Amino acid sequence: MTSTAVFPRSSGDAIGRARRHNTAAIPLVLAVLFCTTLLSGIVPHARITGLILSLIALLAIRPVGRAAFIWFAPLPLAIAQLPLSEAPRASAAFVGDFATAGSAFALAHTHSSLSSRAWRVMAPFVALALLQAGMGLMQVSQTERLPSGSVGNHSQFAALLAMALPFSVAQGGRGVGSATPGQRIASIGWVGVSLLLFFAILASRSRMGLVSALLGLALLLLLVRAGRVYMTKRRWVALGLCSILLIAVGALASHRLLAARFASTLQDLPVEAWVETAEKASERPLLGIGLGAHRTQLGRHAENDYLEFLVETGVPGLLLFLVSLATLGVILWRRLRHGTDRRRRLLAAAALTSFCLVLVHSLIESNLHYPYLMFATAWITGAGAGLPKQESAY
Repeated sequence: MTSTAVFPRSSGDAIGRARRHNTAAIPLVLAVLFCTTLLSGIVPHARITGLILSLIALLAIRPVGRAAFIWFAPLPLAIAQLPLSEAPRASAAFVGDFATAGSAFALAHTHSSLSSRAWRVMAPFVALALLQAGMGLMQVSQTERLPSGSVGNHSQFAALLAMALPFSVAQGGRGVGSATPGQRIASIGWVGVSLLLFFAILASRSRMGLVSALLGLALLLLLVRAGRVYMTKRRWVALGLCSILLIAVGALASHRLLAARFASTLQDLPVEAWVETAEKASERPLLGIGLGAHRTQLGRHAENDYLEFLVETGVPGLLLFLVSLATLGVILWRRLRHGTDRRRRLLAAAALTSFCLVLVHSLIESNLHYPYLMFATAWITGAGAGLPKQESAY
């Protein structure tokens, strides 16, 4: 039986070559855009620069298929709400961040749809997360303060690294048992990357970051199993041992470093911020105060993305937000269950794991209101949602 090729090989050869060329540039473009979001709190005009570059990238690469623009679906509503916002400048900045993240989703989606090496689109993300981890560990050794990389907050720093961890662990398990020595060496390198990311999360002393990392390791194993990702016994053992090693290190370190912080978890819950947000939401339950206006109006985040979207967009906006998240989750699950390519299924499992961690972490913090975490979420979900359902010939 002859399998279907990803790119046309007869009358559409020119289109196929153009698409391959554009697809090869996408990981680098995403890395540049991500750097602009990481530096948005440090470098003036980094946000507007990232937005302009993302629009240029969309025009140059031309994402394929309507599904690549799923992230943009709520954008017209967000723009229509701008005149009603209590903080128009903050709302305009949030809409710009949302559009930049939408570009990341479309670009990553297109790469996964067309490229025969879908994993390449996530390599820059893991590399930048590794760079942040290295910066954070240097900050600990030099200043004896909690690491934050270039993001400026130890909790969001840990959240970013936890989002990258499932991809490095999955890659580490995938290369074990390979026929070529190069792939086995690469697998050992990915395990080393996973350990460095994990140690940086521990050094941040972020309780939710550690919980997300450990939960992600367990969830990745469950999704690989549920998604029927074919793996040899050696690869299963490698993936399991890598996860167990990280969980054991996390349990030991959390007992020594985070015991006191976990003991005061209930006392440290931001209940006051939640109550204040709920009271503000009751004042404008239908229209909200405007996207991104919560911090400007109340002086801080709600420490819960769902409550913050409720007060900013009202009940209709929150429902649209939840429907969008559910839609992305269903798409990622289908790519995991119905794809016939083992490598792409493993990528879908890592993407779904990371996406679930974002949803869980958003219960305690307003992660999706930070440009770099919103961009990272769009990058991850776009890479997973764009995966083809059928195996393609390379």
